[in-house]
Amino acid sequence: MPSTDPDDPNSPAAKAAAQKAKVQAEQAAAAAAQQQQQKPPPPSYTPYTPPAASSTPSGTSMPAGGWATWRDVPTGEQNTLSGMIDLWEQSTGYQVPITSDQMRQMVNAGVETMHDIGQFVSANMSVAFASVLKNMPWAAYGLDKDTYSAMANTFGTEYKKVTGTDISPDALAAAFGTGPAAGGGIMTGSQYAQQLMNDKSIQNTYGWVKYGLDFASWTQTKLGMRTGMGRDVNDAEAATLLQYNKAATGSSATVTAKQTGQQTQQPAGVGGSVVR
Repeated sequence: MPSTDPDDPNSPAAKAAAQKAKVQAEQAAAAAAQQQQQKPPPPSYTPYTPPAASSTPSGTSMPAGGWATWRDVPTGEQNTLSGMIDLWEQSTGYQVPITSDQMRQMVNAGVETMHDIGQFVSANMSVAFASVLKNMPWAAYGLDKDTYSAMANTFGTEYKKVTGTDISPDALAAAFGTGPAAGGGIMTGSQYAQQLMNDKSIQNTYGWVKYGLDFASWTQTKLGMRTGMGRDVNDAEAATLLQYNKAATGSSATVTAKQTGQQTQQPAGVGGSVVR
């Protein structure tokens, strides 16, 4: 007859309890394993750590041909560039490490700003950073995401003021890639507007720019002509009138540039088709 003593390990009650505990343990182990699989993987990068400092005294001039190794670069220059590299890598999530030898190349190339770093990476390390540069376009200009977005909006606004059309991806890339005449870096909105007004391809495509007019001023000019003539005036007629008036004043005349609320002087020489 089976034992009914609960302390007997061979009793039915004891066996049932042992089986229940075994099942519970297996279920807990399975749940723990599933939870472990669902945990996000650890970061695939290691925050940047500057290499050992140089023994070259600060203020030492770079030899002809550049520094041979990173350790040859004076400590002050190492620290300055290392700090900027850390900020630049931070803006892209430390996805691709920059080696000390690549930093040596940057020093030899005269890299001094965050913008310089982005341009150097784009020109010389584009294969390794292809994904970064594609998905994070601000990295090529040494900017953070928010600053890049703000500048893109500024360039887009100025482009539409001048041309009356939305800025294209190629034109936006050109705006970021074309620095001001002095000082390097990226143009301000007003600098970009003036560059557009002086751009020959823009003048050829949007003929009113030849006369120092932005799109709003061109539209207002046509309205004035319409009022003066007592009838509608199309683009071709308005262009012909502008061209005639400028030709009548002589090739040495100037026109007032009405763009983004500023008054500047632009050459008035004209020729060929004015608008499209």
